[in-house]
Amino acid sequence: MKVIENIEFDVGSEESLSPSTIRDLVGAIFPYEWASADPASLTITRTAGYANTNYIVKRPVDEGKRCVEPVSVFVKLHGSGLGNLAVFEKHVPSKLDEARLCESAAELHRLCARPYGLLTSKTNSRTVRVDEVLDARCLLPVDVEHAHIRADIAASFAALHTIEVAGWKNSDETFCGIMARYGFNNDSSWRRLEAASIEAGVHMTNLIKCDFPTKIRQLEAKLDSMGAKRTHCIHDVQFMNVLVKNHPQPGDNHIYLIDYEFAARNYRGFDIGGHFMQKNFQWYAETQIADCRSYTRDEKQHFCAEYAKRWNEIMGDNDTAEQVLAEAELGYLLAISFDLHNMALCIDIEGSKEVSNLLAFNKLYEMFMEEWNKQELED
Repeated sequence: MKVIENIEFDVGSEESLSPSTIRDLVGAIFPYEWASADPASLTITRTAGYANTNYIVKRPVDEGKRCVEPVSVFVKLHGSGLGNLAVFEKHVPSKLDEARLCESAAELHRLCARPYGLLTSKTNSRTVRVDEVLDARCLLPVDVEHAHIRADIAASFAALHTIEVAGWKNSDETFCGIMARYGFNNDSSWRRLEAASIEAGVHMTNLIKCDFPTKIRQLEAKLDSMGAKRTHCIHDVQFMNVLVKNHPQPGDNHIYLIDYEFAARNYRGFDIGGHFMQKNFQWYAETQIADCRSYTRDEKQHFCAEYAKRWNEIMGDNDTAEQVLAEAELGYLLAISFDLHNMALCIDIEGSKEVSNLLAFNKLYEMFMEEWNKQELED
């Protein structure tokens, strides 16, 4: 991976890269075929995400010509900061550390796209990353009902959780501890949420009054008491960040894991439990609650058995499926807390009063309390 600093490029007022800027940035990494490409000849597909703007860029190639550089690349223009999730700013990786994690994940276990380069603007420190293009699609809820897909996701999580990046900053405090101390302190978010729920006629009183910081501390105490393992978690494990290969080779892992912007120290059960929870949601659809059944107990046990198997292969430990599942059940509660926290902030900032958002809020809270009561944790 090339790291290029102090390069001139302009984002513009619309947070967008022009074809000529894209050509120049990619050409700085690939100085032959890309550097000489005509910007007007590029095929560019732009997608604006929550935090970043993404481009799939393809250059024309003469038929029969042998290429020494990739024909297509994935270009990511990073947003400026974490916006309304700034409470985590000091605890998530820098763009360089994130790129290094991606590089390690790609080289060691082929878990994600290989980053070709990271470029930093000379004028405002904005960053752009250029990656390989993956031939894959987003994970669907029905996919995890197939044992081989479920096993590959579990093994991929385990492999990613074992990666250590040289020079990575480690905080003694977990991501959840930060959320408990600072994340739920924005009273205006909950007041706006309450006002929106009243206006929409959606009952949310119990959720709004719930003392999540105390519950998070109780969950951490229980995880610590059982010796739950901490590692670098992805946190943002929504199904859009798990990709299924379109044309896997025989014997290949079918899965890629993408978007490590929120990677930070936490209990590994957070990612596993978060994955179980995310099956029920489709955050960028009109109806945010997915039309599917939840993970069954047998499916969870199978997932945790495959996770433990891969973890033990890499780490030389003797973890059991039961041990991993116990951590995941508590991690499930932490992951729901994280999503509730983030959704409250989004509604506060964006002023959303859509009923679908509020119903998804209630669904998360119902799932939280159902599992909380199963765990026989004190109120």
